[in-house]
Amino acid sequence: MKRIQYIILLSLFLGVILYNLIEKDYISSLRNNLDKDAKYASERSNAFFPSPVFYCEEEIPLTEPDVLERFNKELNLYLKYRSNTKLLFRRAERWLPQIEKVLERQGLPTDLKYLVVVESAFTNVTSRRGAAGFWQIRAITGRTLGLKINAEVDERLEPIRATSAAARYFKLAYKNFNNWTMAAASYNMGISGLERQIKKQKPETFYDLKLNKETYRYVFKAIAFKEIYENQAKYEFAPQLAQSPDDDLKSFDLDQSIEDLSEFAKIHFTHADSIRKYNPWIVGNKILLDRNQEITLYFPEIKADSIQLSATELNTDDDTEQAGILSDPDTQTK
Repeated sequence: MKRIQYIILLSLFLGVILYNLIEKDYISSLRNNLDKDAKYASERSNAFFPSPVFYCEEEIPLTEPDVLERFNKELNLYLKYRSNTKLLFRRAERWLPQIEKVLERQGLPTDLKYLVVVESAFTNVTSRRGAAGFWQIRAITGRTLGLKINAEVDERLEPIRATSAAARYFKLAYKNFNNWTMAAASYNMGISGLERQIKKQKPETFYDLKLNKETYRYVFKAIAFKEIYENQAKYEFAPQLAQSPDDDLKSFDLDQSIEDLSEFAKIHFTHADSIRKYNPWIVGNKILLDRNQEITLYFPEIKADSIQLSATELNTDDDTEQAGILSDPDTQTK
């Protein structure tokens, strides 16, 4: 009898424990579902349902939930980190017009310029794999695309010439895909890599492809930046001033090689390091040009009175002052 009572009590005890566990899991699951619904509701309230958005003359199918979600994700990141976005705007004000001109001359869609934002944020960074410059071009690829890369110069670091090289790539990619958005995606994953995915998936457009996360985000980052940059007032961004304008820079059209950059700098009342600062593609102390090649150098504009002062200091007729400058201080008499 006692054994039966013991078994009944143990069963009741275990039943209470099991009930509490089940109830706890149920409540937790219910709470998670409610939180998830609230989260999705919040995301839907912040979602962007735009008028038609185009990239490289192709309309983005934002009526498709997956495409809209990916687009909104990148758009919201630019809005979340507004200070970084403002910095990108300032850089874009300076560089995008110049990049756009190169693309126009090459007959390319100017929307390709927004890839620079994703590649380098308009900076001459170098990746761990050795890709460098605004367009993150590797040395072997750069030489193939016509850039000069050696111990003295690295034209990957000259934004305009690097853009010309990128334009040559886009033309080649377009011949393969007959679609500019596909060509843009291939800049991230390579022509052969994208070709393999197209053969496997047989998509009608880029947006039908299932690609690696990096490449898919790569294109949407560029599209989202285009949307927000071209509609700044809509997203409550104040007008931005261009960063580091070139108004105070002097240009010099060079049509012959420079054997000694330091001597060249002295003639122009500046320093070799200053020239390298504003022409980061110069990495050595020489600029060796090919036949009939002409390039433009930039360096700070020197005011006329500064030049006159320098000339006066170099050509003074005061013998005493010259003695003070040129003689050994230990042999000077007071």
